[in-house]
Amino acid sequence: MANFPFQRLQADLAALIERTPAGARLISEPDLAKQLGVSRATLREAMRTFETQGLIRRRQGAGTFVVGKVPVIDAGLEVLDIQQDNRIGAVASFVGQVRDVPMTLEHYPGMTENAIKKIVEEARAQWEIMDYTVIHRYGDLQPNDQIVLVAIASSHRADAFAACQFIMDFLKTQAPFWKKEHHPEGARWVNALESDDQAAERWRKLKPQQRLIKP
Repeated sequence: MANFPFQRLQADLAALIERTPAGARLISEPDLAKQLGVSRATLREAMRTFETQGLIRRRQGAGTFVVGKVPVIDAGLEVLDIQQDNRIGAVASFVGQVRDVPMTLEHYPGMTENAIKKIVEEARAQWEIMDYTVIHRYGDLQPNDQIVLVAIASSHRADAFAACQFIMDFLKTQAPFWKKEHHPEGARWVNALESDDQAAERWRKLKPQQRLIKP
């Protein structure tokens, strides 16, 4: 019985998420706690379960990345979310999507998140990144479903373009994801492309001062 209020809160929060259109943001934390009739501390505890499942996420300062079964990636909203600082002069973004056939993406929990974090940290050491969002979905995906979003905000377009491409190139080769394509004749695992390895190797060969794309 002691867990009943918390379980009920999770059920109420799940129902609210279900009613919220894909890509839309929930109301603010204080208003949400008031609507559900709980303290903010209790609400945060309940929301951790849904964050772990990738159903919701909350921004915590500059920079966000998430690996999860998010229902949809709304690139427009994500870009809007990171361009609020009036010092930002450019936002570069990339969205990758499924083509041709359905696929299943698997990942290594914990290891995948750490790999993405390291990729972003290296990019931030090379270019001026004022804010960013990296979202990578996993699970069963259909043709035209979004797979990944990389969005970079900077004061200059050169840094935004370069950092966005750098992160995407290394996501393809360094983040532990496994892709299975479902063809009419059967499913098959897909190996990394040689062109992806070549793209990442190109960055490794450049000296740090050469990595900036001139505006």
